[in-house]
Amino acid sequence: MIVQGIMVSPVIAVRENCPLEDTAKLMLDGNIGCFPIVNEKGGLSGIVTDSDFVAKEKELPRSRFPRSYCRKLIST
Repeated sequence: MIVQGIMVSPVIAVRENCPLEDTAKLMLDGNIGCFPIVNEKGGLSGIVTDSDFVAKEKELPRSRFPRSYCRKLIST
């Protein structure tokens, strides 16, 4: 099986300037675990997950993969 078999479509994205409170409410109301973040041109600029909110609330460090590792994951 490939990712396409379990992915959700259409994609629900959040703009970079969306307030955290609004993003959290959308996640909770829609039972959504993450959102791609898009810039003003609609280009992908990042991702925010429910664990990012937990880490922020608890002031915990968040895991960050090096960009080269992310590019490798995307290209495979």
